[in-house]
Amino acid sequence: MTRVDVIVPCYNYGSMLEGCVRSILTQEDVAVRVIIMDDASTDSTEDVGRRLAAADPRVEYRRHTTNAGNIRTYNEALGYVTGDYCMILSADDLLTPGSLARATRVMDAHREIGLAYGRDITFRHTPPLDAPRTTTYCGHRVDQYPEFLERACRLGHTPIQAPTAIVRTSLHREIGDYVPELPHAGDTEIWLRMAAHSAVCELDADQAFRRLHANNMSLSFAQLGRFEQQKKAFDAHFERYRDARPEIAHLEAVVNRTIAEAAVWSGAHAFDAGQGETCDRFLAFAKATCPAIEAWDVWRRLQLKRFIPAIIWRRLAPLASRSRAARTSNPETRTPNAEPPTANPARGPLHVVIEMNNADLRIGAVNDALDLAELASPSGVRFTIAGPLTDDFEREAANRGAATVRASSRAFSRRELPLYAIDVLRWMARLRRLDAHVLHINYASYGPASACAARMLGIPVVGRPGPYLEGNPSNNWIDAYAANCRAHADALLASPLADRVAVTGDLFRADRLRATRQPVRPIPPKRDGVVRLLFLGQLVERKGIHVLVDAFAKACCGAELLLVGGDWSAPGYPQRLQTMAREAGTEPHIRFENHRTDIGALLETADIFVLPSLSEARPRSVIEAMSAGVPVIASATGGLPSLVTHERTGLLVPPGDVDHLAGALNRLIQSAAVRKRLGDAGRESVEQQCRPDRTAREYVALYRRTIERQPATASGISMMANARS
Repeated sequence: MTRVDVIVPCYNYGSMLEGCVRSILTQEDVAVRVIIMDDASTDSTEDVGRRLAAADPRVEYRRHTTNAGNIRTYNEALGYVTGDYCMILSADDLLTPGSLARATRVMDAHREIGLAYGRDITFRHTPPLDAPRTTTYCGHRVDQYPEFLERACRLGHTPIQAPTAIVRTSLHREIGDYVPELPHAGDTEIWLRMAAHSAVCELDADQAFRRLHANNMSLSFAQLGRFEQQKKAFDAHFERYRDARPEIAHLEAVVNRTIAEAAVWSGAHAFDAGQGETCDRFLAFAKATCPAIEAWDVWRRLQLKRFIPAIIWRRLAPLASRSRAARTSNPETRTPNAEPPTANPARGPLHVVIEMNNADLRIGAVNDALDLAELASPSGVRFTIAGPLTDDFEREAANRGAATVRASSRAFSRRELPLYAIDVLRWMARLRRLDAHVLHINYASYGPASACAARMLGIPVVGRPGPYLEGNPSNNWIDAYAANCRAHADALLASPLADRVAVTGDLFRADRLRATRQPVRPIPPKRDGVVRLLFLGQLVERKGIHVLVDAFAKACCGAELLLVGGDWSAPGYPQRLQTMAREAGTEPHIRFENHRTDIGALLETADIFVLPSLSEARPRSVIEAMSAGVPVIASATGGLPSLVTHERTGLLVPPGDVDHLAGALNRLIQSAAVRKRLGDAGRESVEQQCRPDRTAREYVALYRRTIERQPATASGISMMANARS
């Protein structure tokens, strides 16, 4: 059995120590050893530590007579480690159930991984024990050194939270100890050093509970001090590896810019709070870190503000905000047909404009917008949906109570800036005419004209999560991102925009599925005594259909496969899949069906639903299958583990793994009892988790929060200047 040594440093956390140790000792499928390092605590730590060690032979207790500090304590404890893996877990934090097995299972299978980490769940008083998604298997992403370092440089720190990090002991022995000169950035420095010698794995799982409280070390260190320590950690890393790894040299300027920019924004916040001297210290540090920052607009704007005494600025800012509110409520600025606004849209009726870049009713995001418009109306919200709409979409929107406007939005382009500026002006006029309180952009966007226009008018913008791009103008214009699960916003959660992400939940409606039980055309008949496997989705490679075709060839005895989606006469991937089936001799057992809308009818003929995606968010097709009581086999990637709990509500397999998928297919094909157990549990899970009315309320609450936080309107000139820089 894999052995994991967990070091628990403790200084005056005696009241929390036992809970931390219990979370380690209750880990399953690994052999754990706990090393408590008491750094001369003056509270109950010694009594608790000695009692825990006496009660369980897996626990060791060691005590310093004088306080040695965190780094020296870590380094001493690492000398006692003998397990295959080790980790450092502060006594005020806890592990989630199964976290060590999830991590070591991946690391055992991939020997090149030396460091693994996952998500943490923060709390202040009582850990939310029902919050983590505790699955046996989880998806994962492996980064090689250049990719991991670039990600860290663009963040200004690594994406790792300490209580989730687990390390191969042999790697720790190879790279050496923590650096004592970096007491507040030692983790950053050593994790970067580890990445230079091994691959780094990010687990798609909740791995630890991280406590936030007044004595938390990471919170008690001043913000400027943190910037200084992070810079020293990166400086030390580049000094060590710059010559040996020339491919990383350009990243030094990237991290200096990232840290400098963060310092400038902290200086701006200090200025707004009337802390002039603190602002000066942040700006001096930023300039020393990246001298080129003096040419940036953000620097110049702050220098201009500093000519105004802070006490006067704090009085001017609310006046600007009230001026914007007055302009918005002025009848002369609205068209005669516009409804009069409420005194406070943050609490009264709302008008939300949803902008879409697609009106294909087969797409989940399109249906989500329509469902949201219908479900949120009882909360006092009316919707107008704008985009390249079709007649069919407009009819469906009218049935759901939403107004429609045909419009499109240009993405930002310096080369086509005049056309972009004209589109911004059109959107400003459109949003004024509609008297919108919130603009919701229902697609991942690169500086759309609609968002720029809304920002100019002081209208808050909610966006759909997508990849994080450092130079995307939308980063400055979108106030919040609405994700249906954490995996949907992974890229943003690992970026400087993480605090703007809100997880709202699913808008799946079982009544909509029930309405599709009548076949729109004949369904291929099911043969007696043959188990039917069903796939529903787009015919694209990331859906992993080629993996399913290969796995089915290994497990097709007594089964047939119905593949539904897209256009099977199209060239490329659809033809490749049909060729694979012919060459494997399974073509007689596979039915290729073009896209259908009668999902409920298809699911009534299915015994097993399979989604072998290589990457995924939180697909509606899986929710639909579970709602219908059809057992699910899916890849452990993206948001799928948040829907399917392995062995309880379905089966999860590693993405792209033909053999594991074939094994799971065989198991369900051969056992009707297992199919029924998983199908029933899946239906119950969806009924409990998927509450579209509650999700709609979450959206409405998010809209109202963005209105309450909305700052004063920026001038059109400065907004366009920012976009051009």
